[in-house]
Amino acid sequence: LQADKECPTLKDLIKYVENQCKVCEVTSEKLKANKPTTVSASSAGKSKTSLLSTEAQSSNHSASCAFCKATDHSYLFHCNKFKELPLNERQNVVKRMNRCSNCLGSHSLGKCKSTRNCKHCQDKHNSLLHEFDDANEKPASSHLACAGSLGHIASLDTFTTATDSINTDEQHTIMLSTAIVHIYDKFGQPQKVRILVDQGSMVNIMTSSCAERLGLKVNRNSRSLNALGGVVRNSNGYVKCNITPCDQSLTSFRTTALIMPHIAAAQPQRTLHPSVRQKLVGLKFADPNFDVPGPIEFLLGAELYPQILTASHNFISGEPAAISTCFGWLLVGKTLVSSVSTDPAPSSFIVTSLQSLDQTLRNFWEIEDVRRATPADPEDEICELHFSKTHSRLPCGRYVVRLPFKDKVVALPDSRQSALKRFHNLEKRLINTPSLHKEYHDFMQEYISLEHMSSPCPPAMYVIPHHIVLRHDSSTTKLRTVFDASFRPQPDGHCLNSLLMTGPKLQKDIGDILCNFRTYVVTVLADVKMMFRQIVVHPADRDFQHIFYRKSTDSEVEEYALNTVTYGLNCSPYLAERSLIQLVEVYPGKDN
Repeated sequence: LQADKECPTLKDLIKYVENQCKVCEVTSEKLKANKPTTVSASSAGKSKTSLLSTEAQSSNHSASCAFCKATDHSYLFHCNKFKELPLNERQNVVKRMNRCSNCLGSHSLGKCKSTRNCKHCQDKHNSLLHEFDDANEKPASSHLACAGSLGHIASLDTFTTATDSINTDEQHTIMLSTAIVHIYDKFGQPQKVRILVDQGSMVNIMTSSCAERLGLKVNRNSRSLNALGGVVRNSNGYVKCNITPCDQSLTSFRTTALIMPHIAAAQPQRTLHPSVRQKLVGLKFADPNFDVPGPIEFLLGAELYPQILTASHNFISGEPAAISTCFGWLLVGKTLVSSVSTDPAPSSFIVTSLQSLDQTLRNFWEIEDVRRATPADPEDEICELHFSKTHSRLPCGRYVVRLPFKDKVVALPDSRQSALKRFHNLEKRLINTPSLHKEYHDFMQEYISLEHMSSPCPPAMYVIPHHIVLRHDSSTTKLRTVFDASFRPQPDGHCLNSLLMTGPKLQKDIGDILCNFRTYVVTVLADVKMMFRQIVVHPADRDFQHIFYRKSTDSEVEEYALNTVTYGLNCSPYLAERSLIQLVEVYPGKDN
């Protein structure tokens, strides 16, 4: 019900029992045989009664099936020969044997005490006697008689070691477990990703397109994957990522995933029959669109599978079966489809990770290479072209740059209320520490006195929140204000950084810098004071750089526009470095 250390209340217990009853009602549960009630000696000559139906009364006299005379079952709905008959013959058998058309017991329909109805139309007749309007919607007899019961998974041995969807039944398909989760992008924002859960894989796998969409750093360390049948594939590197359920952020899984161009075909391979969702109504599905074919961007392997199972390990058998996890209920197994056809291609996953001797030697020699040419990123080339066309220089010598937007400028969402709330929270924090409060205002007043930000300015919908960063080891500025251009007012909306190009990396590698120390006898170190703020942003782009500030808590909050390259924008390092390089290229050998 709750965590192990918490004692559930009576209200929680009642709610739990109600939910379990709902689950039992919506799943096709096996009817259990009930023993007849104990009869006293005085009523020994009287007829015996049953707790549920008079079917138990007939089984008391004969343990064999009334239709096929087999002794391994006594109920008519357990008889395979009866279920193999066409619908009209099953109806005739029930009428000829004077059976109840609802529970198939040896009594009339008017005396039936069963509360169960047809699971297809909810009318007062047995599901085996239901007449389908469309022949394509008719399920297999095994599905009609399949039963589910709510129990617990005793061990992982109840699962197969691989996920397989080979199927030759045109009315059914094998569905694999899918879920919608949150994986955090490079800005720390959760993004929805559709995953395939497969305990037959030793590794986690992410598609190249998903890694690009999330902006995650791909580490170039190729691994060989040994798949089913000994097929070997090489990965394109790996990424580190955080996975959380969509409805909570407290549960988080930090893991590593290999990068592959493709994982699997769309899952499920065919659209499922609407009755699959109807009979499982009331469950919180891990994948809300489990019945519609969709792409797979992430494969979650055996490393994390035991961790996503809930503490109660609830399991609902049936077609399909349902497994309770922290993401919601996973569905897996054989199930009905909406139209009769064959699966386009089977999918099977047994993946192990290995590194071949050839690849190990190759990596060793590549480490010894002095320099390897890396392909240029097309976005970096566009960003470079944008700078070349839009930068200019003021008479005083300062460079003026434009913000490198990826495409046409998209309207940013309204962040004024959120930014104002964060500003008030920052003020409350600083008031409790007078020394920090003074340093913060000194920093912001310097911004205003140097004309690096100005007011008044026309109000903007998107206002950048800001916070302070302390650097106790700094010999110059121990407090710095950083502007949060990655802030998203809406979880699925845009932020300023998501619309800007980062630009190519222009800083030299640390190895090259250290090698330069061996070239000359004397080394001179220098620092460019306020390097970012020496570069002016074009007035047309300053509307995207608005902040809230006031000199004291007694005054009104004012809106300011930042006039220079700003801390917190992902393109700021590139614009600063590129302006410095441009200065050297235009005036080589001169002191500027």
